Order: sequence, then structure tokens, then C-alpha cells
Amino acid sequence: MTTPSALIPGTQLTATSDAIFTASGPCVVSMSSISNPTSAQVTLSATLTRSGGNALDIIPGKAIAALDTYQSPELNGLYMGEGDVITASGAGLIIVVSGYELS
Repeated sequence: MTTPSALIPGTQLTATSDAIFTASGPCVVSMSSISNPTSAQVTLSATLTRSGGNALDIIPGKAIAALDTYQSPELNGLYMGEGDVITASGAGLIIVVSGYELS
């Protein structure tokens, strides 16, 4: 069964890399949007850490212009297993991620 879900309903990122989502079970990202409401360019970085594994750079550094939005193809379609973690940084950026929880 698949259940639509707001995996990350809306989170403001900081300049330091913080965990923004930990999968509580299998899920798939279907849409990710990152907006920059600030007056300056901000660099987005994101990693995926598989449960028990090493951090993998999935967005190593994407410049997002002031007052712009980025639809991330790097996250869209990403399968995550239980315990997998997305970490991200980008001072002031807002990230929203939707997807499906699998059971």
C-alpha cells in the first residue's frame, strides 16, 4: 500500500548541516521544492545517509538566487529505507518534500 505524505511539510534550513528527515519506514520522494526568500544567493547542500552507511552527497552545492525556487531532480524519485536520513544546509532556505510511505 502507498500513502501520500508530506515527508518534510516545510523546514527552514540553517548554515549548518542538520538532519531534516529520518525515514520511519520505506518511502519514496515524489516532489521537492526549495525556495530562497532571502535577499541574497544561498548555497544548498544535501546528503543522504543510508541506515548504517556513510553520508552520500546528493546535492553538493547548488546556488539558489535570491527570491528564487528550485525543484530538485536529485531528490525526486529517491527511495528511502527505514532509518535513512537526509541532512541539508542553506541559511534561510525553505524546503518542502512530498512523497509516498510504503507498506
